[in-house]
Amino acid sequence: MTRILTVPAAALAAVLAAAPAAAFTPILVPGSAYVAATTLLGTPSVSQDYDSWTDGTLTVDFSSTVVGYDTADLAFMPNGRTEGDTIAPVMLLADRSASFLQLSFDRPLRTFGFEIGTEVGDFQTYTVRFFNGPTLLGTISEYFEGDREIRLFAASAGPGQVITHVTTQTDWGPLMGRLRYQLAPTGGVVPEPASWAMLILGFGLVGASLRRQAAIA
Repeated sequence: MTRILTVPAAALAAVLAAAPAAAFTPILVPGSAYVAATTLLGTPSVSQDYDSWTDGTLTVDFSSTVVGYDTADLAFMPNGRTEGDTIAPVMLLADRSASFLQLSFDRPLRTFGFEIGTEVGDFQTYTVRFFNGPTLLGTISEYFEGDREIRLFAASAGPGQVITHVTTQTDWGPLMGRLRYQLAPTGGVVPEPASWAMLILGFGLVGASLRRQAAIA
């Protein structure tokens, strides 16, 4: 008697209904794991204009010019949201009229993050969007209450995703520091868990069909 492999309906339904992994994971605190996994792009030079910035491995292009800003005189309010709970010695200041700023990367990234600061009396919402090409992976949006506060905005792309660029949306240009990145793995995109499950199920059904055909022949 030929035995035909059957797949329980409940198991098949569970595979088909498997939820895809998150497109991205926000990182709001620069813990040791985040720092160890990422590379600091470098420290900009004071008063130098940047249309792009590179460390020789990654190049970041800015949609409008930013300038190196000495933070020595800033009265930073520690909040646990910056690396070492300190302020970066030099940050990048966008033009005050640049309410929208795009940072584009010449290589796909798995993780990207930077610290954004405010001035005294700077009451506004900062919104950072992470993209994979035209696809929005996710958004981090936070309200600042004007206390010269600096916070980390960072995220890692989910399985099968990469970060190609980010945008900032504010009332006026942001103050940015400690740009960190992690390159995406080479050798192709890793399938999501649900995709693996479908592949395994498909191989099983094909194998069962071939065995059945061989037995009939």
